[in-house]
Parts: sequence; structure tokens; C-alpha cells
Amino acid sequence: VFNPITAVHLDIGGVIRVFRHTVQPYTDDFKEVGGGASINARFNVTAGTKLWPQGAFGSGLGRYVGGLVPDAAFRSDGSISTIGTTSWVGGVEQKVSDRVSLGGYYSGVNSDDNFYSDAGGNYIGFGFPGASNSNNRTIVEVTGTGSYQFVKSPDRGSGQLSLQVSWLSREPWSQGNGPASANAVMFFAQVRYNLP
Repeated sequence: VFNPITAVHLDIGGVIRVFRHTVQPYTDDFKEVGGGASINARFNVTAGTKLWPQGAFGSGLGRYVGGLVPDAAFRSDGSISTIGTTSWVGGVEQKVSDRVSLGGYYSGVNSDDNFYSDAGGNYIGFGFPGASNSNNRTIVEVTGTGSYQFVKSPDRGSGQLSLQVSWLSREPWSQGNGPASANAVMFFAQVRYNLP
């Protein structure tokens, strides 16, 4: 963690993961090491404006990006091969007044394919030609948020109305019988009570 001044925060982290399993007749043990790094930052550009860049990259990190990509695939001999993944979030948050704030974010994930042929010549793994269209290659999302604090009391908490709209685009490694990509526009509204 690095905080050179109050307006700047930076942290860098890493993870090492070890995958292992045993294949029947339980005489062959396989192990594969994966891992990656992340960097997160916050910049207070002005008293009411914050920038948030974040990113992570590595191999075998699928569970750390919301399970949108698997951690690993298997070769035909049962050995393990980790899947490369990159993810990011960039955002700006603006306090308009004591009760109103706005935000905008751009996020996504990219994955590598990782596949092999089995003894019968069929593809196995992740992202191979003809794979299920659930094998995500790229997901990108743009989100805008707004929040209004309609009640505010120092000893009784506050009431808040939040609205969010997002555009999401998803592209699988193989389209199968479906489309080559899919887009969605999503809306979210929330009324929340915040404890003091």
C-alpha cells in the first residue's frame, strides 16, 4: 500500500494458487501453479471528484473475477493447465452536492482459450472451436449511477434513492447455435436506509 499524499492511494497485490488432483487408479498426481497480480488506485482529483482505476491479470484467476472464466482446463493425460485472465474497472465518482452524487464506470474481462485434443481427436478444455457459448472470451460493461439522499439525520441515519443503468456486451469463444455476441441494457433502482 502506498499513500504519498491524502489525495492518492495505491495498492498492489498478488496471489499464488496451486491446483492438484489425482486420476484413477489414483497413481497419477497432477499439480499446476497459477497466480497473478492486481493494482488498485484512487485519486481525489478535487474535493468532490474521485477516479478509480483497478486491474488484475494472471493465470488461474477465474474465481477472482466473479467466476466469469474457469480457473483451469485439463489436458488429455489429466494434467492441469491454468487459464489466463485479465480484468479491469475504471470509474469516476462526482459529488454534486451534500445529497446528490453521480458515477460512471467501465469494466470488463478478457480470457485466453485453453484446449487440447483427447485420445478420440475431440476437443476438450475451454474456448475450443464448437465449444458451448458459455465460454466467455470478452465481457465489457459501461455503467452510470446516480444517488439522492432524501433524508439525512446525524443520529437516525439517512434514506437514499439510487438509480443505475448499464450496457453490457458479451462475446463467447464459439457462438455455437447462438449469436456471435450479445448486448443488454439493464436498469436498477433502490431505496435504502443507511444506519447512522
